[in-house]
Amino acid sequence: MRPFSKILFLATFLSLLFLPWNPFTQNSNTALAATVNYYVDPTGTDDGVHGDGTGTDAWATIQYAITNVSDPATDTIIINIAAGTYTTSNDDIAINRSFTDLTLQGASAATTFVQSHADPDSATVEVFDIESSNNVTFEDITIRYGRTTASGAAIQAGSGDLTIRDSVIYDNDGPASGDSGGISGSGNLVIENSTFYENDGGYVSAVYFSGSSKTVQITNSTFFNNQGNSTAASLYFNGPQLTVTNSMFAQNAELLLQGSSDAFIKNSILVNESSGAYDLEYYNYFGTVYAENTIIGTEDTDLAAPFITNGIDGNIDVDTDTLADLNIKIDASENGATNNTLSLAVEAGSSAIDAGDGDPHNSISIPTTDQTGAARVSTVD
Repeated sequence: MRPFSKILFLATFLSLLFLPWNPFTQNSNTALAATVNYYVDPTGTDDGVHGDGTGTDAWATIQYAITNVSDPATDTIIINIAAGTYTTSNDDIAINRSFTDLTLQGASAATTFVQSHADPDSATVEVFDIESSNNVTFEDITIRYGRTTASGAAIQAGSGDLTIRDSVIYDNDGPASGDSGGISGSGNLVIENSTFYENDGGYVSAVYFSGSSKTVQITNSTFFNNQGNSTAASLYFNGPQLTVTNSMFAQNAELLLQGSSDAFIKNSILVNESSGAYDLEYYNYFGTVYAENTIIGTEDTDLAAPFITNGIDGNIDVDTDTLADLNIKIDASENGATNNTLSLAVEAGSSAIDAGDGDPHNSISIPTTDQTGAARVSTVD
């Protein structure tokens, strides 16, 4: 290399070395991604100068917040919803902006209510309508009084990921010929420390999820008194894998499996309050159920081999359809729950006490507390 070329090369190298770093020359999705909080409060105002503070500095409605937050496709968006009752007046809340990660964060399931109408008899639409490609989490919220002629009166979810945590899905009705009165979708679903009750649907009352490559995980949750017109199913699943941990399906709350999905059930109770219904039913089912430390009343064996055997893997076949025989109350209450969700109290003398196991379940760690927040060991509600 000639001297002049060497000098030019060195000068160019040094100029590049000491150039200031510019984040906008990096990958835009990585450099610009952020976690941004917005606020909704009944005392707020829906306009361009509100939404970034609490109280009167917040927006007034959830729909306005969803429509006006910035960068939904790149940022992690948290919409903090203050205590209060938010009524859509039969105009569903649409989530349709390709949210990568949206959380609707309530104050508490006991104080933050989202409903389609103040009078459930006058409600005509679902509460939330989530289009495909939106990933949404609901936390510390009660969703109620949804009514729909389609599926999912509380939440119509698309193929995006849906998480429901520390929340209550209550009194949502779908049509007699529809799939679910509660929630429906085809993406990944996570339900934690939540309660589904008194939802009414056609084929399935509370949860209908079907996705060829999606999974459903349910932990520390309660399903009870959900009514289906054609079946007693509270939850229908047709996908590759269902995991149920530390949960209860009771009082018209059948778990229905279809297709070739595998189901992993541990430390759970599947017992109806009245006789005449299956607690675990199979419809054209070709998968396998792996159950451990689970109490079950009646398992359907018409279309699939029985998977739960009394005394094997800690399972208890109680041979009964009544909660009373298990010393479990049939009336729901908070039972001192730290997250203000409802559950069915397990009373002294119940065979469910200390019947669980703390070993990981299908690679999922077992929580040390139950849905109410109480220690799982020797605890009476």
